[in-house]
Amino acid sequence: ATHTYTQSAFLRSGRRFNILTWSGGVQNQRQVRADGQDVEFRSGIGQINYRLTRAFSTFVQGGFVDNQFQSTRDTNRDGLFWTAGVIWSPSRFLTLEAGGGRNSFATVTLQPTRRTLLQGTYQRNNVGALTGNVFQGLIRHHTRRTVWQGQYFETITTSQAVLAEQQVIPRFDAFGNPILDPLTNQPVLVIINVPELVDEVLLRKRGELSFTGNTAKTTLSIQVYSERRIFELSQNNSRILGVSGNWNWRFGARTNILFDGIWQRSDFSGARNGQDLSNVFWTAGLRLNRRLSERMNAYLEYRHQAQSSGGIGFGYEENRVIAALNMGF
Repeated sequence: ATHTYTQSAFLRSGRRFNILTWSGGVQNQRQVRADGQDVEFRSGIGQINYRLTRAFSTFVQGGFVDNQFQSTRDTNRDGLFWTAGVIWSPSRFLTLEAGGGRNSFATVTLQPTRRTLLQGTYQRNNVGALTGNVFQGLIRHHTRRTVWQGQYFETITTSQAVLAEQQVIPRFDAFGNPILDPLTNQPVLVIINVPELVDEVLLRKRGELSFTGNTAKTTLSIQVYSERRIFELSQNNSRILGVSGNWNWRFGARTNILFDGIWQRSDFSGARNGQDLSNVFWTAGLRLNRRLSERMNAYLEYRHQAQSSGGIGFGYEENRVIAALNMGF
């Protein structure tokens, strides 16, 4: 069993500050584990910006990192860090931000149209949970009815932290209505991508492409993703490739049908006493939802999911039918 505790606090200058601005915050996440190998991520950062002209400003930031976890990769370094740099934004189409110090970075943001955003970041960290060269990237384009996006990121986390963000089926509220993403205003479908529940801190390198489109009564979302995970203690690694999608049809004022599906392949190197292992998982579900009143909702769902595996005892197949009536008070 693992218990996770998270605390964070952030402050920033208000609207009255326009030439000299500041921000700062601290955060702490602790995982208390039954085996006694607790994990803790603790950090704090503060930044001061001074605007010299409308297009040019300088900044200085500093902070600390104090992490506690087992690792044989020697990429975690605690201590103090500082960075000083400049921000140049000659127009709304281009912003360049760069800083040097104990931790250094450079970010390029392009916005050729108001609907298109391209951003890339390179970091060279001497202090932090992930030191060395770190890359981030984002491409986003949206129209009145579609959102196209691609992103890549690298981060240090745990299986428990990733699992806390995942679930098998789309997210629904108490009345059975799909919960909408505040960015895209589309139903949220979270990817199942934690097949290996390992009590280690891990490095994630993930790239994904996604599309969301809607009409007056339908919404379609598709995502393709590829991820590599390297475990800090055992140095085992896994590669994950998957595709997911969901289609929501609101064919009545109070009735909708939601279909979702996921296919995912996971390849593990060094798993199970040094032997490689591959799993293929897929699931598909169909859900009919009817809002009976303002406080009452009913739905009927059928779901099939299966996993084939090279390891004995890891394969399974399941069929599930759910009929439910929800009432709020």
